[in-house]
Amino acid sequence: MVSVLIKGVLTQAMRNEPHLDWDKGRFTPIFPKLMKLLPAAYPLSATRSRRSWPPMEHESMIRPTPAPTDREGKTPMQTPPNEPQAQLRWLVDRAQISDVLVEYARRADAADWSGIGELFTDDGQAVFPAGSFPGRNFGDAVGAVMAAFCGTHHLSTNHAIQIDGDRANTRSYLQATHLTDPDDNTQHHDVGGWYDNELVRTPDGWRFTRVELSFVWTAGAPWPTAPAVD
Repeated sequence: MVSVLIKGVLTQAMRNEPHLDWDKGRFTPIFPKLMKLLPAAYPLSATRSRRSWPPMEHESMIRPTPAPTDREGKTPMQTPPNEPQAQLRWLVDRAQISDVLVEYARRADAADWSGIGELFTDDGQAVFPAGSFPGRNFGDAVGAVMAAFCGTHHLSTNHAIQIDGDRANTRSYLQATHLTDPDDNTQHHDVGGWYDNELVRTPDGWRFTRVELSFVWTAGAPWPTAPAVD
């Protein structure tokens, strides 16, 4: 009941008093009083408060590691420029860089591994948990390995972008599903993690100079054996 009242108060405030200060309307002054009722309405039992994190169910799962941070221990969030023209350039650059991150995931799901290589500069590097290789050689380095799967589904999210002139750094989150059985789409090997990337502006648009993948967790079906190549 208390949660319903809180939702109702917030809804009425946003609908009827959107331009008033928080404590000046008819509804928002009620909000602090309702919040004080929450502990009594939803007590946290002693048993629940002492309960440890549930054990991991899959043997291939690893414990999550902290998300990457800058040297000051903060997740980077860049302040936009003040000049209108610079703001426009900054926004366009961010959109184009985000498009490159999405295109990387799209080409992965299309099994266009050589196409991913085209997103790198000539001297770009790909750094994966299993090793590193020239980005332009992505098709040769990754294609045979990923041929073990009958399909993939990559999500690229939480694009944190820092731009410095013609160069940029990004951090993006990855969640990837790899189908292991063409006759049973409930069988899949899953990974989660993030990409730390470096890009440079080129005549062809933004391109990767470095792509680094870090795994946070794995789960699901075992990694399959790649088919033999005749």
